[in-house]
Formats: sequence, structure tokens, C-alpha cells
Amino acid sequence: MASYTFQQMPPGKLLIQLLEKKFTGYLSLRSGRGILRVGFHGGRPVTTESQGAAVTGGSVREGLLQLFVDVAGSFEMEQGQVPPGQGISPLAVIREGVLTHYSKERLIGEAKELLKGPLTFVAGYDAYLPLYQFGEEDLAVVRELAEKPGSVRDLAERTGLALHHVIAVLYILALSRLITLHTTAEPAVAPEDQLSPEARNLLDELKKASLAMQSENVFARFGVAPTVTTEEVERIFKERARTFHPDIMQRKGLGAYVDLASAYFEKLTESYKILHDPRERERLRQAPASKEEEDNVRKVLEAEMSYQKALIHFRRKEYTEAEEHMKTAVKNAPDDGTYLGFWAWITYINPANNKDAIRDSIKRALIEAVELNKREATLHYYLGKVLLDAGQKGSAIQHLKRAVEINPNYIEASRELRMIERNRTRENLITKTGTFLNIFKKK
Repeated sequence: MASYTFQQMPPGKLLIQLLEKKFTGYLSLRSGRGILRVGFHGGRPVTTESQGAAVTGGSVREGLLQLFVDVAGSFEMEQGQVPPGQGISPLAVIREGVLTHYSKERLIGEAKELLKGPLTFVAGYDAYLPLYQFGEEDLAVVRELAEKPGSVRDLAERTGLALHHVIAVLYILALSRLITLHTTAEPAVAPEDQLSPEARNLLDELKKASLAMQSENVFARFGVAPTVTTEEVERIFKERARTFHPDIMQRKGLGAYVDLASAYFEKLTESYKILHDPRERERLRQAPASKEEEDNVRKVLEAEMSYQKALIHFRRKEYTEAEEHMKTAVKNAPDDGTYLGFWAWITYINPANNKDAIRDSIKRALIEAVELNKREATLHYYLGKVLLDAGQKGSAIQHLKRAVEINPNYIEASRELRMIERNRTRENLITKTGTFLNIFKKK
């Protein structure tokens, strides 16, 4: 049975994933305090048992809160028969765990995506709020964001709450994908041969560093030997952060490659968190991952790298190359709706392909992608566009409207809906005019 750490899968994401997959079986937490075993039925925790002093009191809620303690150890999952019992909702546990047990450093590390720009709610978010059992201060953040989208700092100023408290509330909501970043226009990609020598060299270094992140070996990913010290890990991380941080890339004239830099920096940070801990380094040296686990990690990394490469080619309108990279991403992560949907869209708009011949298969792929990730506005937009081309206007409108419901600032989907309405008005006018003129035709 494979063992994982909370650097690899934060506890909030883990509980949400178990809930969404309706997991039935056991989650075992191993720490210096003993072994805690929580039984799940249909994704809801129902029983708990412990060996040693793993949990005081023994309730399911208290047991789950141990997952959020900074010193929590590794965990294992095992499918099995667990009686239904009186299950509890993990959402309230996630709220309490993040707000009461997370250090500021851990919170910032896991919630860094929320700091990238203004945020807004997706449609239907309010139906989930009672399940979190938010306090009055937490709800103040919710009300401000519902009234007007804003950045983390903006919301902190509007509510008068501490910045880390606002981040915690938003992170809790983001785990259930109830909030999203505003859609912003993507920068045009300058041809690489037009970059300055300094920018070109920096981009080449970033590509090499990103390629190294595909390794399943965390030491190789970070570019160090297994005997590396904590001080060396800190020094290397600071050097690379100063070189490849997305903000640095922007200032160096490489704004079009910020996505690649962000993906690299995220993996660099994950590797740093693991290697900075002497106990974790020792565990990795003495207990290499199983072949199955290594294969899974490798596939996930390869899928993400293929996706990032496809994005670069897509922005250059090199659709055939982008399509090939997305085929690799889908092959390595077939259950990821984002990868499947992006592959389908690139394939559909690629001038080298016959739209009429592939439309039905692309439509089926996009329907599957939407099922895998129902809350991703872009997937609904892609499906809406293909349905329009297929003459299925009613279904297309439904998906375009859904894209705008999820992300009210989705400019392309809103524009498409306005065009459909204008065309409908024009058609009605032409029909009425034609009927009127028929009155004057000679019998």
C-alpha cells in the first residue's frame, strides 16, 4: 500500500477528492503520536480508531482534524467494506482545520494561486455555505466577495480582517471550486527569434529547468544529490526563485511565458517543502517509492509538462504541434477534464483537420470533459461553440450560459450569446418584413 505525504496532497484537497469519488475504505494517518484510522463510506467519514495517542477523545471530527496539524505524518488509503454509520460532512472539518491548525507559512504555500488576481464566485456557491458552518467574520469575507469581485488584499481592506484570515476563508472555498479567478486577456506571444539575447537565454534556462521537473525522483527534480543539506536546499531554492519567479519573467519581457514559469515555480516549491525537511529526505533515501507510485507520479508530471508545451504552441497558432502535446497529456491523465477538453478544442480549430469529419467525435469528447469537470467554464464554452457549428443552437445556448454562470466575466461566452441574440432579432425582422411585402404581391 503506497504511502503519501501532505506535501503531495494537502488534507483539504484529499477530503474533497474522497467525497467527490464517494470513497469507501480506510484512511490511515501515521505520525509520531501513533496511527489514526478513519473509515469512509460513500466519501463521508463514519468511524475512527487509533493506536497510541493518535487522537484525544476519539471522535471522527477530532480524528480528521489531526490531518491539518503541521507535524502530521504520512497517510495511506485502502479500499474496503465500511458500514454506512452516521457520516459527517468533511466541509466543516476542512474549515476548522485550516482556520485553527494551519500556520501562516503553510496556508500561503497551499493558497498561492489565490494571490494571482481578482476573484469571484461561481454560480450556486451559496447552496454550499451552510455546510461549512462559517462564523460571522468568515461570512463577512463571503458577503464582500459576493457583492463585488476583488483581490485578497482588496477583500482584507474592505472587511478590516487580517490578511491571513481572508486567505484562509478563500482557500477553504477554493478547495470546493466555489471561487475562480477573473478571465483576463492572454498576452500575445512574441516570436522567440525577436527576444533580446538576455531574454532568450533566460527562456532556454527555464525550459531546461522545467524539463528536469518531469523526473519522478524529487532529488533529481531539484537537481541535488540525496546527501544534500537543509542549508543547500534553502540556498538553491532562493537562487531559482530570484531567477524564474513569474514576476521576474514578466519584467524581463517574457510575459507570454508566465504560465510556464508559474508551473515550474509551483513544482519547485513543492520539491523545496519536501527536501527542506530532514526527516522527509531521510525517508526518501531509505524508502524509495514503489514502481506503481513512481509510474503514477511520472505520468502526472509528463501530462502537466505536455499541457504547458501545448499552451505555448497554441498561443503561437501552431495547432498541429499543440494537438500532439495534448494527445500525450490526455494519454497520461485520461481522467482530467481540462486536458481532454483542451485537446478536443485544439483538434477542432486546427486548420489541418476537417471540421465536418471530426465534429461528432469532438462533441463526444467535450461532453465527457464537461462531465469530468462540470465547473470549468472554458469547457462549456468549447462545447457551446461546437454545438453551434453542428446546428444545435438550443443546446449551445445552454452551455454558453452555463459558462457565464460559472464565470460572469467570461468575455468570449458573453459575446457569443449577444451575437446569437442579434442574429435571432435580425431573422425575426426579415421574416416580418417578408410577410408584410407579400401583401403587395400580385395575385
